[in-house]
Amino acid sequence: MRPRKPSKKVQKLLDIIGKIKELKDGWAEGEGCCEDWGKAFPAKTLTSIQNKIRKYFPDTIPEPSLCPTPEGDLEITWLHRGIPGVRINPKSKKAYFSIGGILQKRTFHLKNNNSWIEFFDFLCKTMKNIKPLTITEKQDVMKNSPSGCLVHLTGEMIAEFERRSQDAENGMKTLPMDEALANVARSLRIRLKKSKAAKVSTQKRDMR
Repeated sequence: MRPRKPSKKVQKLLDIIGKIKELKDGWAEGEGCCEDWGKAFPAKTLTSIQNKIRKYFPDTIPEPSLCPTPEGDLEITWLHRGIPGVRINPKSKKAYFSIGGILQKRTFHLKNNNSWIEFFDFLCKTMKNIKPLTITEKQDVMKNSPSGCLVHLTGEMIAEFERRSQDAENGMKTLPMDEALANVARSLRIRLKKSKAAKVSTQKRDMR
């Protein structure tokens, strides 16, 4: 039997993890509080995570953002009320769920197929009861927390990581991480504003 073709939602997550595999040591600015700060991610472990997502990620879970953290985690986040999210540590194979920036009691040890199924089942049931943010609320998130845009702007940040890695290899000076994040957040606010204006325009046209 042929494996089923991943949905667009799942394929996007797989592609992002593929990009994270390409990050090299030193992709994050500064010195952190842990030895893994800014280190490259273990490709073999990321491939294993890709396989689990391909096989078990249900389409009923809303599409999240996914990005790497300088501490060596994969951060999955939803622009829903409370900004729920999960941090997966590829080394320890543990996942920590949080909402409102506060870690919840649910910690998952992703050691086998059943644990991944249980993990995704929890996310499916939990996210079902959390409403998405409105466009205005999304704008407020970006406005009040520009440094937090790392977890919301997956595509843009992966591109930023690639540019920074390439610039570092070529001996070029790179922007401080906070400044780079602020620039990306500014870009999102502009796009959200245009999206909202386009929606209002469409509604007015439909009312004619």
